[in-house]
Amino acid sequence: MLITPAGSPLLLAGQKVIPPGRFVDNFNRGSSLSSVPLGMGWQDLGELMPQNYDRACIHNGGVTTADPFWREKHGATMAPSDQWANYANYPGMAAGGLGGAIRNVGDGIYNYDVTCRIGGLVAGVGGTEAEGTPIVGINTSTNKLGYGCWLVNFAASNAPPFFALIAGYVGNPPEEFIITHSGGIVHTLGQQRDITIKYRATSYTVWVDGVQVTNLATFPGGVAIGSSPLTMDPAHYNQSWAGFEYDLHITPPDQMINNPSILSYSHQAFS
Repeated sequence: MLITPAGSPLLLAGQKVIPPGRFVDNFNRGSSLSSVPLGMGWQDLGELMPQNYDRACIHNGGVTTADPFWREKHGATMAPSDQWANYANYPGMAAGGLGGAIRNVGDGIYNYDVTCRIGGLVAGVGGTEAEGTPIVGINTSTNKLGYGCWLVNFAASNAPPFFALIAGYVGNPPEEFIITHSGGIVHTLGQQRDITIKYRATSYTVWVDGVQVTNLATFPGGVAIGSSPLTMDPAHYNQSWAGFEYDLHITPPDQMINNPSILSYSHQAFS
């Protein structure tokens, strides 16, 4: 952090330093540019692992891929049946885009909450599905990367939306993405939501708008877990790195509206 000659923190636009162990970024950099890099100590997954993730930027008041009008062809499929086979090869379509950024919550800190406010445009209406999640327990040396929970639309094309939460790991590369738990959620298209993941060294719980999600069940299998914490791979125990991920689906260019996925980020560390 930058320090003024008087010894006080020099805050950058969009940054707040509040009680010890807490960090907030509302991505308001005050730039006149159409898109700007994240900065502020973030490590961009697109810079760390460009073969797997898009570069991130601030665009339209939140975080999205660095080239929101074309993207870099790392990302989601048009439908679950695609199974990643042709996700970058739809003629005339803007590719999917998947990326994010990470930061160290604090050396030796293995208990923390991470909250992301998401834009809530997750049904493909008007262009792109803009999904996003906090990620916790990050270990960049594994094929899981970290754990998150996405608000998604499970409906088939042209069917009414069927909104759900899916928990699992991000995937590094994205083809390794796996859902471990899922559950339905009441959602209005475009409704902003606060998704919080509370990481406790070896497990985590999911909260939406300040309320714990208790209807998740194993996927596949459908075994309800209630308020029990979700388990993790031991390689993601005791990890002090957290962050966020965004996922933009393949889109006809004339339908793009480029809503950002992540509108704000905060974390609170606990000793």
